[in-house]
Amino acid sequence: MYFCPQDKNILPPLRSEQALGTRACLNFFRCTYMSIKAANKDSNKLIHPIRTRVNKETYQKLESLLENSTCQSIGELARKLITREKINCTYKDITMNAPMESLSARREELWRIGLNINQVTRLVSLAYIEISLFNDLEAV
Repeated sequence: MYFCPQDKNILPPLRSEQALGTRACLNFFRCTYMSIKAANKDSNKLIHPIRTRVNKETYQKLESLLENSTCQSIGELARKLITREKINCTYKDITMNAPMESLSARREELWRIGLNINQVTRLVSLAYIEISLFNDLEAV
């Protein structure tokens, strides 16, 4: 943690023989622009280790819960269980696989039809412009 003067608009006072080096300047500006969130990171660090042993059945339950949850590790899952935080679990409904595949295929077909319509529209408008220019030239 760096020392920050109260008035952040000025550098700390210097003695006449003291030169302000590059490191002191960098430390001052690093401190000045440090956000509140960055300053409070030390209070959120996990510094107290807790170790425990579980039997095979409990470990398998934790692993199955970990597979379905959004937690990244068993340690994170255990912390949430100890602190009684909510654990977000995701379940995949396999009965919806077939309808979702057909919907995505139809969406792709509609996208391709839209591309074809855009191409035809562009060609028609270009042909209309060419015909109107040709008619204007004949009139002259």
